[in-house]
Amino acid sequence: MRCISHAQVAEMSSSGDAKTVEDSLVRITVQNALSRDLKENVKMTENKPKKKKGPKTLLGVFEIIPDDMEGLDELMEKVIKPTVQKADGMVETYHVQDIAFGAKKIIARIILKERDGGTQPLEDALMAHEEIQRAECSMVSIIS
Repeated sequence: MRCISHAQVAEMSSSGDAKTVEDSLVRITVQNALSRDLKENVKMTENKPKKKKGPKTLLGVFEIIPDDMEGLDELMEKVIKPTVQKADGMVETYHVQDIAFGAKKIIARIILKERDGGTQPLEDALMAHEEIQRAECSMVSIIS
């Protein structure tokens, strides 16, 4: 089998005067050259450095129902914020929302790092306080 260069292939295909035997050789050689180029391109893309994957940052909307409906701002500062900080999180914002018949709940947007168990460890840590009746993450989203 005769090997030819890319330039010869281009020259032969543009002139159109290649014989049928040479034409079949050209096709085989071109296919081999293309597959070789493809393999080199694949190798080049495989050698790119991969990004390191660390824990993602999450934004969770937590609904916290306190045991006592009085002093919710105090509860937020003395109990909830320190508990969130121990879990490597941060309270972004919060507001108090009326539920019914004088009952209230705290809606808090909390930023935290992704970890095993998702938001459940933080929910459990919040509910471990006797001042909190229930804590639940109603929505979570990856922000980075």
